[in-house]
Amino acid sequence: MLERGGKVLGVGTILNTDGRILTALSTLADARSLDVRYADGSRATARVGHADRGKDLALVVPQSGWHKQGLKASNGSPSGPLRAFTGGTTGASPGPRVTLKGPADFRGMDGKPLKEALELATPLDPGTAGTPLVDDTGEVMALVTRACRPTTSPACVPIAVALPVAAVREFLRLTPATAMLPVPYIGVRGIAEDAGSARGVRVTIIAPGSPAAAAGLRVGKDLASSDLLVAIDGVPIITPEALRIAVGEHSVGDVLDLLIFGSGRFRHVTVVVAAAGVNAK
Repeated sequence: MLERGGKVLGVGTILNTDGRILTALSTLADARSLDVRYADGSRATARVGHADRGKDLALVVPQSGWHKQGLKASNGSPSGPLRAFTGGTTGASPGPRVTLKGPADFRGMDGKPLKEALELATPLDPGTAGTPLVDDTGEVMALVTRACRPTTSPACVPIAVALPVAAVREFLRLTPATAMLPVPYIGVRGIAEDAGSARGVRVTIIAPGSPAAAAGLRVGKDLASSDLLVAIDGVPIITPEALRIAVGEHSVGDVLDLLIFGSGRFRHVTVVVAAAGVNAK
């Protein structure tokens, strides 16, 4: 579910193995930052990374990458009956069965002809825009968006239409490089150490301008005088891989508690997770 200020805006579809979310642009109104509520109840902040007003498509980029399991796109031609979904305060649930008529004379939300849109034989409320249409195998055949009915008036009379996967793929092909999932980053690297009074990751590199640098982590003149990162949020960190995984499980903006051993004593420091390439210099 896509929300803003606790209000449900609409349904989104996670791109399988990718983590970014497709929806109808019109469901978001003027929102460019919003919240994502996943089926397991977890939440993440997100932003609109790519949009096409004519096709009424938006690509939403969560500021965390933990939820990457989504729906697969079908390589077949759209046919029915297909399953739609409805959204609400309790989440998304299966909606009506939908059949398709085929191409029709629609205009996009920008007033230009929208040749890719398919007419729905089963009418859907325009408020269902954003829902995927899935076949009996669970693969996505099309996405419901809004278009304008062909009339002699220049005013748009919105109607729910189906955009086939081919049109959605073309939209995704034009996605800018900036619309990628952020990589959580604190700017510290090290090597495993299992000797002496504490186990952890001995810090060897702290990126200038990084959250770790701002928190005062230290690299000494020799390895023994560098800080030892012992735990993150109370979870022991004993290898560089464990450090990478622990940071990667968080979202940009999360506050982490680091347990550090240095100069013969333990201390706690806090860092705010940044996006790699944003705070790094």
